Amino acid sequence: MSDITKIKDPLYGYIKIEDSDITSILNSAEFHRLSDIVQTSYSSVFPTSTHNRFTHSLGVYYLGTIASSALVKSFASIKIKNFGRDEIEKYKHLFLLACLLHDVGHAPFSHTGEAFYLEDKQNPIWGQLKAEVGDDCFNSDSKGCSVGAPHEIMSALASLKFFPKLFTNSEEKAFFARCIVGLKYGNKSDIEDVKNCFVELLNSKTIDVDRLDYLLRDSFVTGFSSVSIDYKRLLSAVCIAEKNDKSGKNLVLAFNKSALSTLESVILAHDMERKWIQNHPVIQYENYLVKYIISEVVKYYQHKNISIFSFSALTTKGCSQFIDIKKFSEFVKNKTKNKTVLKWLDSDFTPLINDFFESNCINLNTSVRLLTDSDVLATAKNCLPGNDIIKEYFDRSSRKKSFWKSESEYKILFEQDAISPEALKQMEDRFTSIENGLKTADMLPIINADALQYFREQKSKFAYFPGYEEVEQRELNSTIALLELLENFANEQGIPFEFVTISANQFNTGFNKKDFKEINVYFSNLNNVSFLKDAINLFDAEQPRSNFFYLYAKMENRDYQAISNLVKRLIRFAMDNYQR
Repeated sequence: MSDITKIKDPLYGYIKIEDSDITSILNSAEFHRLSDIVQTSYSSVFPTSTHNRFTHSLGVYYLGTIASSALVKSFASIKIKNFGRDEIEKYKHLFLLACLLHDVGHAPFSHTGEAFYLEDKQNPIWGQLKAEVGDDCFNSDSKGCSVGAPHEIMSALASLKFFPKLFTNSEEKAFFARCIVGLKYGNKSDIEDVKNCFVELLNSKTIDVDRLDYLLRDSFVTGFSSVSIDYKRLLSAVCIAEKNDKSGKNLVLAFNKSALSTLESVILAHDMERKWIQNHPVIQYENYLVKYIISEVVKYYQHKNISIFSFSALTTKGCSQFIDIKKFSEFVKNKTKNKTVLKWLDSDFTPLINDFFESNCINLNTSVRLLTDSDVLATAKNCLPGNDIIKEYFDRSSRKKSFWKSESEYKILFEQDAISPEALKQMEDRFTSIENGLKTADMLPIINADALQYFREQKSKFAYFPGYEEVEQRELNSTIALLELLENFANEQGIPFEFVTISANQFNTGFNKKDFKEINVYFSNLNNVSFLKDAINLFDAEQPRSNFFYLYAKMENRDYQAISNLVKRLIRFAMDNYQR
């Protein structure tokens, strides 16, 4: 038996680590990288939310021990040929490894940065993962379906590469990877049903140990008063149950009826975090700034032929660019006719050059190892100092403010009888098209004089293009009219003509979602498995429109009379430009 390690967690108390594999992972440099990957972007509103992916991963592992123990206990009453206690304990062990490592490949700034993993079109990370797993069933089950967020795919890939000795064959690798990316087995058999229960316990569309830890931890560190979640009651109610449906009798992941009240609490807690924290305009703007900073840092390293959003950048070896002394020599030879210099270059001067750089503390190579938030920010501060948007990130006093402070204010301002939902949606889509147009043109993501000039030039170019359609002309005219509206407003208010628009999804309660409604609930006394929606009366809410937007500008204070005036102009614009 290995030595027991105890780690004090502010949520769960002492977490006991008795598995030598888990201890080895916790002590590795690759896993400790997560202590410098922020869990959320909430600190701009909730300054105490400085928790990281290391503590979250440890929490998910702890919750996984409770949930998997309950799952294995319920398995005792199920008889499956050639699949007994030893087999399920093996998959429990692999499941717990996946719980601990499910975020080990997370990009800097968590979800804000993960999309940059998809930019390598030549060697996509999903293809790398399939090659690393090497399992035909894994490959066939993933065909034609959207599987795993970018950070999940990278986490599975990184885990298999960092810790290969943890797995004895491709089937174990495949099960482990399935747990992280949420890829369930397609073939229907009792054994695969049991494996799918483990997969759903870590990565589902409803309630799993990953989601549960971040709900508990985010609420704790922000101080945001949400509903109380009795996680021990919930996870001890996890079970494998037999359910009869159209396809016959299947084994499914379920929660015992004793957890009904807690299931409601989890859905409500998720709703509250989504609506009142994640959609906060200040947090949305923080994400906008961080995403821009990351894109600029990526470009900076691309000029040095270094791809920082890659597996190599997560390793201790890292990815590097070295100054080639021979190429340097050839470059100088082509630039000078000085005989003394040429004679010197023909000799072996490499040691002399190296000695010069070292004595002057000049590094001949650029390296990125164990990539974290700090690496991105250090590069932004020290290597991109003249960028105004990056300055805005570090200097909060210069940040733009949103004209409306919440989705609720937006609804009151815009969703009124004076404007039809269709006209409002077209205006929202127009703002989105401006965002996309500036991105395509590789311009600053700001509505300003340069943006207005760009769209005017586009109109001039397309006016002489034979395939130029009336619809495209009308859309460009509408875009220019909207930008001119904002320019006139800025001039009248004496504020800079610099606006930022950020699209957001309107809140939709989890009680409306099919996946939550169809959580399995096991009534042991009735020997029955039913959907959650059939067991309790869920809150019902009107289905909202799909999106809205925030509009930001530099202003000392919010002048609500001016904001009202702007909204009236935008509504008039939407009505005048609405095309049925």
